[in-house]
Amino acid sequence: STPPINLAVPPARRGRPTASTKHLPAAGALLRSRREALGLSLGQVARVSGYTAGHLCAVENGNAGVTADLVVTVARSLALDAAELLCAFRVVPEAAAEAFFDVDRMRAALAGGAS
Repeated sequence: STPPINLAVPPARRGRPTASTKHLPAAGALLRSRREALGLSLGQVARVSGYTAGHLCAVENGNAGVTADLVVTVARSLALDAAELLCAFRVVPEAAAEAFFDVDRMRAALAGGAS
């Protein structure tokens, strides 16, 4: 018998990338589009969010990983739905991990079945 797989999501840490980089450009473009629609500079969002303008620029360009903390904080700064932005960046916060993972769906997907 095979041992159970640990599906726990590690706690998000500020500055530690947790998103798959292949999703970053599209998700970053979503941030830039919203920021520009609101007429905000990177510096303004940086001051509100507590992240540097340089890091936010790298996120918008798809050149930097994100944490759940960053995504939620920036979503609030830009009046975006945090859940939608977390999905765009493919980040699962620790508090939502249990609700996010469905063992039966995971087994079906691993077996080649429908999800």
